[in-house]
Amino acid sequence: MLQGTAEYLFFAALSKLFAAVTTYPYQVIRARLQDQDSHHTKALACVRDTLRYEGVRGLYKGLTPYLVHVLPNICMVFLIYEKMTNGQQQQQQQSRQQVVESPKPPPPQLQSPESPQPSVATEDKCRRKAVQVATVVRPPVEN
Repeated sequence: MLQGTAEYLFFAALSKLFAAVTTYPYQVIRARLQDQDSHHTKALACVRDTLRYEGVRGLYKGLTPYLVHVLPNICMVFLIYEKMTNGQQQQQQQSRQQVVESPKPPPPQLQSPESPQPSVATEDKCRRKAVQVATVVRPPVEN
């Protein structure tokens, strides 16, 4: 259980780290272009100036605080998703196993000649009940 959880957390963090490293330079350039004090008008000029004056590290400015903010969230999302989907799959498998493993009901047994016949008193009770049901007085229908 713990090993599976650690594995989910590790791969969730790894996937977010990969996504952030590949997309973060775009976010930096976009933020610099949207800055009101920016003298850049084109994205390529902004990339060129960033690389010239700050190097490749300039494209990743602010990545550490961003990861500190985002990694715990994405790890929890991945973990909850995996636990919910795996739990649901396990419940479905268990219910299927219960259906497969449930014993079949015995076939209905026909009365054999040796089985006891209903008594005359029981038959009389049934007839009287039927007569009572049949003679229930219904109220007249009004027109």
